[in-house]
Amino acid sequence: TILTEYLLAARVRIPRNLHTALLYGIKTDTDNFDRETLAEDIRAYTYHSRRANLRLIRRIELNQTPRSYLKYFDHAFHSMTHFRGRRVGFLGNVESPDVCVQVADFYLHVIGTSYVVVAGIVNDRLVIIFRGDGYRQDCGAMAQKACGQIGQGGGHRSAARLEIPLDVLKAELQGDLSHESVERFLHQCLRKSASRKEEPPPTENGKEGT
Repeated sequence: TILTEYLLAARVRIPRNLHTALLYGIKTDTDNFDRETLAEDIRAYTYHSRRANLRLIRRIELNQTPRSYLKYFDHAFHSMTHFRGRRVGFLGNVESPDVCVQVADFYLHVIGTSYVVVAGIVNDRLVIIFRGDGYRQDCGAMAQKACGQIGQGGGHRSAARLEIPLDVLKAELQGDLSHESVERFLHQCLRKSASRKEEPPPTENGKEGT
């Protein structure tokens, strides 16, 4: 949005591919306007949408998951814990933080899920991704309460991210970085962050679970 304002103020001719890139950027940054937005965002979106290649944007949005990521979705399906709307999974070593992001985003759409926490080890750090419906939980606050003392990151009500250096995590776990130890640590942190009793999420028939 800011770049759009600069270009218009400078009376720069914007090519179609740049219209497309800026429109996609606005859609991504605002999560398709699910996040808090400004009137300037809406004006910029309207301006670019009349000039961008919408078919290309559609193609980009439909082709975001590399084949190499599919094994992580399968791993999460078989290993995730699910209790009262919370899904938590540790994927072990992953090739990119985006793996955790995509897995968390996907499982948030499962009926009966109010928030998802997915973690993975990327190079020399543990990356923890929080995703929520924005109603029952504040992901940003949850992330800080869970691991804010030893990790760095932040977020907002529906999404957050924390990173913990492996040397810090190793000291916290007394040298045990096994899959089971890290998974147990993750659950302990989340229990610590629960400041109030979670509300039961809607079940598949629309009634609240017990």
